[in-house]
Amino acid sequence: MQLNPKVKQLFSILIVFVTSNLVIGQIWKYPNLPYGFEHLKNEDWYNSKKGIESETIITIQGKDTIHQENTYYDSLGRSIKRIFKDDTIIYEYNNGLLVSISSQKIKGKQMRYFNFNEKGQLLEFTIVSKEDTLDNIKYGYSEKSKFPTSVEYNSYQREERVYNSNNELKKLLTYELDNLTDSITYFYSGDTIKYTDCTNYNDENVWDCQKTYGVYDNKGRLIKIVSEIQEGDKTVISTTKSRYNKKGQIIKTTDILSNGSKGKTLYYYDKNNFMIRVETFSEGKKQRTILYTNIVKK
Repeated sequence: MQLNPKVKQLFSILIVFVTSNLVIGQIWKYPNLPYGFEHLKNEDWYNSKKGIESETIITIQGKDTIHQENTYYDSLGRSIKRIFKDDTIIYEYNNGLLVSISSQKIKGKQMRYFNFNEKGQLLEFTIVSKEDTLDNIKYGYSEKSKFPTSVEYNSYQREERVYNSNNELKKLLTYELDNLTDSITYFYSGDTIKYTDCTNYNDENVWDCQKTYGVYDNKGRLIKIVSEIQEGDKTVISTTKSRYNKKGQIIKTTDILSNGSKGKTLYYYDKNNFMIRVETFSEGKKQRTILYTNIVKK
């Protein structure tokens, strides 16, 4: 559950949310903030493909096509099939949950199992492939909390979570072999969420702490992320801002570091409001283009 490398994540978080068919949030019926600022308040982030039957996605770096795939969607905008050069991946859902992934490349199906209690709280999440358990995550709850107060990932890694009176995540502690290795503290003020992430990288009890805050607008959309990144003895400030059009679609993100580095991402849509192109720039030079073509609408 570490946040490093932070620069890469802060620069890419908005691109990932828009251009990927994430299933994050489908099983989380409670705050889950360790990766930064998830858009669980805005379901549009997960329904951006609603109304599309299929499309071709092409990623271009420089003059070279580095990835191409055909993707198919269900009526809710969830990816049900992806076909690319070396593989075909099929996703299956049940009651809104992603329950299996089958891959031609590995010649098998990855099954996902969920165990809920009578209150609808997730108690256990297991991923199995070819009879091998890949992941088994267990969730514990206090008597008064509807959100998990403990998460056990394996025999040596676990989390403890503390919430405030508004059921917002206040503190997240990560332990490895009962040694505290990461501590994240969240602060809420209006439309702003701040957190301080302190990580212990060695056995000498030396902690590295970094501060981040995110600002949402009155529609629950993330409009700014500011993070302090420690590079040796210097502190670099990373600022990511996002802009939306009148239809609520994200049209631009800018990434600026206080040491002078700059980047931006532009998003384009067709007349039917489907995203057709994403362009990423660094220091004024185009780094990557993602094209959404051959869009078949339902």
